[in-house]
Amino acid sequence: MPPPMPAWRAAGDIARTDRRSRGRRRRRQAALRKVQEGVSEETLISARRRVGERRGGSSQAQSAYDEVKWQPNISALPQSAALQQATNNFEAARAQLADLQNGPSQADLDAAYAAVEQAQARLNQRAERPEEVAGRRGGAPACRTVGLVARRG
Repeated sequence: MPPPMPAWRAAGDIARTDRRSRGRRRRRQAALRKVQEGVSEETLISARRRVGERRGGSSQAQSAYDEVKWQPNISALPQSAALQQATNNFEAARAQLADLQNGPSQADLDAAYAAVEQAQARLNQRAERPEEVAGRRGGAPACRTVGLVARRG
């Protein structure tokens, strides 16, 4: 069993852990705000532009396919693969735009809220029982005040 940790060091560990927990909560609150705000107009404009580009690519691939569609081995020709790829790209861009326009899903919001609540619960737990955090390391003080007094003394 390792020797007990000095009280002043355990108090420093508690303070460091508290700072990390508060930082974690702030980051998760920022992530929640970002989810709630949804996407920016710039992102929507970019997604709309991408749909237009993909539509153009799909039209070009369709034209190239139409020129050779009478051939018996059409499925083996590169125009078939190009049309399939262009169609897939267009459909993916449309789906992404629709997803962005719909805003955050309830599952996204629930996950962000849960992350904030978890971070707050951890912070509350540390505030209520700091001795458990320090107690895992060895003979630490039962509260912050004792640790701080021991450090100064």
